[in-house]
Amino acid sequence: MIFSAVVYTFLILAIVATSLQKIGREMRMVLLALVGVLVNLPIIYHLSIVEWIVSFLATPSVFLGVLAVSSLIVTFYAPKEVLLPPTSKIFIVIFGFVLYLGSLNLLFGFDLTALNFEYQIVIASIIMLFAFVVDKFLGIVYLICFFFFCLGIGENIFVSMIDVLVWGYAIFGIFLDGARKKAHQRF
Repeated sequence: MIFSAVVYTFLILAIVATSLQKIGREMRMVLLALVGVLVNLPIIYHLSIVEWIVSFLATPSVFLGVLAVSSLIVTFYAPKEVLLPPTSKIFIVIFGFVLYLGSLNLLFGFDLTALNFEYQIVIASIIMLFAFVVDKFLGIVYLICFFFFCLGIGENIFVSMIDVLVWGYAIFGIFLDGARKKAHQRF
């Protein structure tokens, strides 16, 4: 529960920080501190906003936590920097399709999450190597996910590497990048 609350708090802070980029850095930090406190105060039925999010969305992945913290850092120190390029988002979407379709038994019985532990580690290592080829940042994030899984955070290595929010972010990001590219070509 504590891990989930921390990850969702950082996610909310990253969203707020991204939306408040026009405000000065000091004022943004003060507002983020206030938002961080407010989303963790028990407000509705003795539950905080973060606890409500955890109850609706379940346990987040380590990838989501690293992405939220990285987004906060980039927002403050390199606001023009792109966190995940389109190739990384495409990689995440393909990995998500394989993982979720396999979980639904729609890939001819091939399910990554149901494999033995040894096979999961080998396949996760291969995915991590492919991620390094696609994008260094993506490979480093997967390496951090692997490290946290070794520490005992997460019940499955693939659950540590992706979740529905990361997958949805990647799909939405691909469509948004395509719309920006199409709008840029008009002018």
